[in-house]
Amino acid sequence: MERGLRLQDRGRVAFRLRAGARAIVGRSESADFALPEPVVSRRHALLHWVDTEPRVLDLGSSNGTFVDDRRLEGQEDVPLAPGARVTFGAVEFEVYLESGAELHRDPLEDTPLDPLRGVFAGWGDVARYLLHLELSRRTGTLRLALSTGEELVTVFLGGLVLREAAALALLRRLRAHEQVVRYRFSERLEIDTQPTECCQPSDLVPLVDQEDPTHRFQRD
Repeated sequence: MERGLRLQDRGRVAFRLRAGARAIVGRSESADFALPEPVVSRRHALLHWVDTEPRVLDLGSSNGTFVDDRRLEGQEDVPLAPGARVTFGAVEFEVYLESGAELHRDPLEDTPLDPLRGVFAGWGDVARYLLHLELSRRTGTLRLALSTGEELVTVFLGGLVLREAAALALLRRLRAHEQVVRYRFSERLEIDTQPTECCQPSDLVPLVDQEDPTHRFQRD
């Protein structure tokens, strides 16, 4: 039967690896499982399979790889059992094993997103979270860790403090992003921005899939 490894962060699916596959975990944009966090090395660890068992190998990272709070030493290649916790630097995930139909669905698709921190597994998560901020009229700073760098967005009473064109450009980047996106929300305003223009997520989300007029004409 087909098998797979699933890593979850606070109840959300963050990464999957089919049996027989290998994946580099790291801060580098080219990593198979990109974690754009300062505590994660560019090439931090290797996830791979030996027969029917998923395993993890540290690749000489600065801040270490841990399985259930025990740091891997040297070339130690450690199996990942269901229910274990694997940590890259200080970024922790829960380990699950999948088989059969589980490999083709997100079993926690309807799990509520944590209001303060977690991962977006896809565009659907992003849209739901932004609409939650609007409905709850939250004010603070949203930090988005993309593989291309960190984005900081001021949120004022649920609106994004950005010009509409900039807000749409950000949402379209999130829509096209192929890696998971880590997010953190703080009620402390970390950007000195006056809310002169606010865009409501409920107005922006329906526009994301529409044609971007700035890309209508292409040069040869």
